[in-house]
Amino acid sequence: MRAPILLRRRKELLLLIAVSLICFSMMEAVLRLAVPREPIHRYGWYPPINQTVTISRQDTDGHFRSVNVTYSYHGFKRWGDPDTNKTKVFIMGDSFTEMSFVNNGEEYYAYLEDAFDVELFVFGAGGYGTLQEYMVYKDYLDIIDPDVIIWQFYFNDFINNVFEFDRREYPLNSLSFRPFLEGQSIVYRFPAPLGWLRSRSRTMDIALGLHDRVRRSIAARDDVFYHKVYGKNFWDKDFTEAEIFDNQFDEAFQTTYRILAAAKRQAEDRPFYMFGVDEKLTQHEERLCGLTNITFIGRVDDILKLREAEGVQVQITGDRHWNREGNRVVGEFLVSYFREGKVFS
Repeated sequence: MRAPILLRRRKELLLLIAVSLICFSMMEAVLRLAVPREPIHRYGWYPPINQTVTISRQDTDGHFRSVNVTYSYHGFKRWGDPDTNKTKVFIMGDSFTEMSFVNNGEEYYAYLEDAFDVELFVFGAGGYGTLQEYMVYKDYLDIIDPDVIIWQFYFNDFINNVFEFDRREYPLNSLSFRPFLEGQSIVYRFPAPLGWLRSRSRTMDIALGLHDRVRRSIAARDDVFYHKVYGKNFWDKDFTEAEIFDNQFDEAFQTTYRILAAAKRQAEDRPFYMFGVDEKLTQHEERLCGLTNITFIGRVDDILKLREAEGVQVQITGDRHWNREGNRVVGEFLVSYFREGKVFS
């Protein structure tokens, strides 16, 4: 009597599984047609092209303003004339160089533009790591043929350059397929849970994307997430010992070194400068420059802290990016640095 019941239940279970698979397959087919996945850009993602975006920013506590961010040719913030007789300066960076927090003309490099007779070519993209910046740099180096190269660096570039470290920042990382240098090859991975499944199923990609947004909104509310990922009081410690690196910071350093070394080789004898945004890993940024023969510009964070000590806000409220005043401080510091070095004479 018991055997027929078990057999019937087994058949019902198999039927349920079969129906579920059929429904899932039909949903997958419909979603692939109705909501097709955009092809993965070779850089991972890209800024707007020939567009102006208006964004509300809290420049200082309680003071909101609308900023107009204009992107030009190929998403560059500045695209000068490659045939000019002026000194051509190619500036690369991440969100601190994209600088969607102030109007065009208020970014730190606008001060170089005003102080010297130079033609700027500026590219920055939020969330980019060193490899993505290098890929853009390599694609446009010969077209621009710059006289001077300036590379803006941020401590989390070390994290973004290695898949496992970048994945540990989920859900506050890029949440996009991005390139990673692994061995001698560039591979594309999604640094989030079930990344392999997202790349194969449109249904799961959309469902997990909704889950990502919920997780992101929760994690972004306070510093609990960062204390979990980096360790307690991580801002006050040697950041190479942050838990995200799991005692393997050297892997991030070596990967970043290989990328910057390639960039310097391709620059040939052009003056090549790099500056960091904050002090978290300054000594390792300086070491990178020493190994690659890139000139390191220090003290940027020190200058900003001096201004803060005077009671002046230099960062967007609730964000670590520079506000209008922070950009002015950095811009004037760089003008002074390059004027003293007579780089643009």
